[in-house]
Amino acid sequence: MRSLPYQMKTAFLTNHFFKTMPGVVAGYKQSYSMKQLTSAFALLMLLYVAAPFSALAQPKVPLLKMTAVKAECQRVGTSFSMVLTITLDNWSYANFGQAIEYTLTGSGVTTQTLYATQANVNTPLLHIFSGVNLSAGITYSITANIPNGGVGGNTLTFVMKPCVGTGTISIDTSLIIIGPHSPCPTLVNLIPNGNFMYGNDGTFQSDLLAGCASCTAGTYCVGKDIKTKCSSWPASTWDHTLNNSSGSYLLVDGNPSAPSTVWFTNVKVCKGVTYTFSFWAKSLYPDAFNLGFMINNNLAAVPGSTVTVSGASVWRKYTISWPCTLPTGTTVPIGIRQITGGHKRDFGIDDILFGYCCECNKP
Repeated sequence: MRSLPYQMKTAFLTNHFFKTMPGVVAGYKQSYSMKQLTSAFALLMLLYVAAPFSALAQPKVPLLKMTAVKAECQRVGTSFSMVLTITLDNWSYANFGQAIEYTLTGSGVTTQTLYATQANVNTPLLHIFSGVNLSAGITYSITANIPNGGVGGNTLTFVMKPCVGTGTISIDTSLIIIGPHSPCPTLVNLIPNGNFMYGNDGTFQSDLLAGCASCTAGTYCVGKDIKTKCSSWPASTWDHTLNNSSGSYLLVDGNPSAPSTVWFTNVKVCKGVTYTFSFWAKSLYPDAFNLGFMINNNLAAVPGSTVTVSGASVWRKYTISWPCTLPTGTTVPIGIRQITGGHKRDFGIDDILFGYCCECNKP
């Protein structure tokens, strides 16, 4: 009886009482005393009154918890469309018949309400909204709620980055916010053209001279094939990202005599955040040489900041972790440096990442 819902309890007891009352009255005439009948009726009323408190003791509905919010700029031609992807921790207390309401608020912008229904659900835990209106530089807060179910949720906050760049085929991940106590599905990359899909777009610099269709040492080129740089180099080598003729990467004819930073750019950092700095490299020749991770115009003061590149025509990934102790908002130059000179320093660089796995509200 205790496990019955409150409404079922009251219906059962009321029905049972009135059905059995005649027999009880008859029994009273035969053998029941007024005291016994009064006690039975009092017990019935006690169960009736206690039922609501029993219902209150039932397990509470769990919190509707968002674990990640990803804001993207998707480019088609020269036009951008903003896409918001929201990841939930649990779906056990809701179903597709209950729309989850997401309230998006930001300073100086109109509050937006997004509803997660079957139309915009890829999986039960992933909601995707296309064409949302987000303004660069605005701090947004998004809150989850099931209005009809009386279920509240948590709130995540993020700052929208601008949609920049050129090109016809790309998806720029502008921001991913990870909620507390959740794994990191994707690092937020602060390098806008780390895969070189936009070509030599001006977002990076080099100590080397730009020189496509040149076999001159100390030059570089962004191209789709190693032969774009020097026609006499070995057989075609595709990029790491796509591994076909559609991809691009940094083609380097290294400095034969002096160390040179072959790629560098500036990033703004946040104090207390640990950044991942990585890139993929492929040498055209088996001769080993060294590359280095540069942070703030010096080799990064962390383990693994100098790496050895060896083995012809094999893409290999090199990674370091750098904990930032600089004030939030500091602009820091980062780069990839060719440390070892000499001949046969011909190699490719691709998929450069300098990113983090937590919320970082940049000034």
